[in-house]
Amino acid sequence: MNFPKLAFPITVDFCSVGYWIENQGPFKYGAAVTAFFIDGDITEAANEGISLLRDLERQLQTFGSHLKPYMKEREMDAMLFLQPEKQAVACPMCFAFHPIEDGTGVMAERYVFSSLRDFLYVELGKAIEHGNAPRQCRLCRRRRRETPRLKK
Repeated sequence: MNFPKLAFPITVDFCSVGYWIENQGPFKYGAAVTAFFIDGDITEAANEGISLLRDLERQLQTFGSHLKPYMKEREMDAMLFLQPEKQAVACPMCFAFHPIEDGTGVMAERYVFSSLRDFLYVELGKAIEHGNAPRQCRLCRRRRRETPRLKK
């Protein structure tokens, strides 16, 4: 399933089996960040682009260092690790009942995100918690979009 185009604000239900955006899903943890890394057009206004990409990579390097083979051996950004509140996300969260196909439901953490940055930070954190962060492709070694080069 391709990752959908997002229009903010969005409501996301995070459960143990994955997550739903509004009524679409379930998505596997890491799907949004992976789509963003490989230049998926997941939002109307991706003006944050390269700086957001670098911030997400720094988060992954710091908090996802145990996830091999994605992470290369690098020095950890200790300040980021020791002061996570600098990277804080501001969004409401409550617990909700999310129905699933067989007529039952699961308890979910329901977030309402007002920006792509906030959504991707939380989605990446959940992916790292579940051991499913974005990884480098074993075939083409492509992990993310490249920084655009300026024309001379």
